[in-house]
Amino acid sequence: MCADLANNRPGESIKKLIDELGPTPLDRGGATQRCPEVFDERALRKGLEGEEKVAHRLAFLGSEWLSIHSIPVNASGTDVDHLLIAPAGVFTLNAKNHGGQSVWVAGDVFMVNGFKQDYVACSRAEGARVSRTLTRECGFDVEAEPVIVVLAENFCVKEDPRGVHVIELELLRFWLKRRPVIYTPSEVTTIFETARDSAVWLKSPEQVGVEAAR
Repeated sequence: MCADLANNRPGESIKKLIDELGPTPLDRGGATQRCPEVFDERALRKGLEGEEKVAHRLAFLGSEWLSIHSIPVNASGTDVDHLLIAPAGVFTLNAKNHGGQSVWVAGDVFMVNGFKQDYVACSRAEGARVSRTLTRECGFDVEAEPVIVVLAENFCVKEDPRGVHVIELELLRFWLKRRPVIYTPSEVTTIFETARDSAVWLKSPEQVGVEAAR
């Protein structure tokens, strides 16, 4: 059964994971704060907070900017945090909440408090996957630009990664508003109506092959 992803709440996937965890040992009074289950839930809630803050900023962009949140792209639970569709482009937004921490970026090197993260490669792959899917389903070229939206105590970008934008949350709306128009209103509508269909994202390689052969 197909679901309308436009109804998804920000952080929908994370909320489901938190619900599945249920009460942590700390909630039950039977564990210390060093329990891995507690750390898992805290990390999830921090991620949820980041996605909700990004969605809040997107909501004030204007009616021509259309958002879909928590798009599941496979059966294992991988999702796209936010897909933004507008005349100014199509963007996959990956929220990274590192409040109280330091973020430093130089090309593909993304460091959080001195520890390297794989955010750039993952975001690049996510953008490529979304581009392929929407191009195939819409019948015209759709290029999804991957964006890492950062919440951090200290933030420094020495060099932009190739093909990936790294933007501080506070500057996100300003950056988006300056993007040039590349899609017509009709194309925006087609992309949005296509992207909101859950079945589009969960097609197997066999289904894609059969459709391509027709």
